[in-house]
Amino acid sequence: MNIHQQVVRELAVRILSGVLRPGDILPTEDNASTEMDVSRTAYREAIKVLSAKGLLESRAKVGTRVRQKSEWNMLDPEILGWKSEIETPSKFVDDLFEFRMIIEPAAARLAARKGSPEKIDKIRHAFETMANTEMSSVENFEADFDFHKSILEASENELLSSLGHVVETLLLTSFELSALRPGAREQSVPLHGAVLAQIQNRDQDKARDAMTTLLASARTDLDDVLQNDIHETTILKKADPDDTSTRAGGNRSPN
Repeated sequence: MNIHQQVVRELAVRILSGVLRPGDILPTEDNASTEMDVSRTAYREAIKVLSAKGLLESRAKVGTRVRQKSEWNMLDPEILGWKSEIETPSKFVDDLFEFRMIIEPAAARLAARKGSPEKIDKIRHAFETMANTEMSSVENFEADFDFHKSILEASENELLSSLGHVVETLLLTSFELSALRPGAREQSVPLHGAVLAQIQNRDQDKARDAMTTLLASARTDLDDVLQNDIHETTILKKADPDDTSTRAGGNRSPN
């Protein structure tokens, strides 16, 4: 990270971890830049970035204050990544799967009802790549991302389609944890296949239920890992959302 990115991340982590609380006033630009040993320009630009993400607001005669949590853009990929670093794994997994359980079964149902043949074919292609490539290969993990994103796109709902980058960030957390559970990959592929089959059959309810089953299985895998292999103090190393070199690497298992 360059200096500007480091300042953005450090301030964001202070806010998300509660060191800086909603309503707190940040130090003046001069004091803050001196304390962080950065230029006033770098600090000022960091404030602009975090203001755009809803974490901060600047007002004349008041200064820069931390906004209320309800105003934070929690679907921002960088905010999700920072949260995954500072929260205990179990807390982030809870939020992750509650979100996915709301979004992805509904998207699968819509894909079965409204998905064009071309978009359903993209889902099929992603699944076939998953099923026929080495489990630890980059191609395999990219295919799993593409499978879930293609379902969002096939929903023909622009709001759901726009969540692709969010689902990708959440999937990375799943992969980091589920990789620690042997056999997760073998269970995951046929469950993905069941989702595809029901979308192709245009059975809306069964497509929704198949996605729910897939996510429930992934949640079970992660719960087993959290209970047996990962201490609550573990901090997951998350990649920069813009760093495509870490999108699909390492020894992870798709979910």
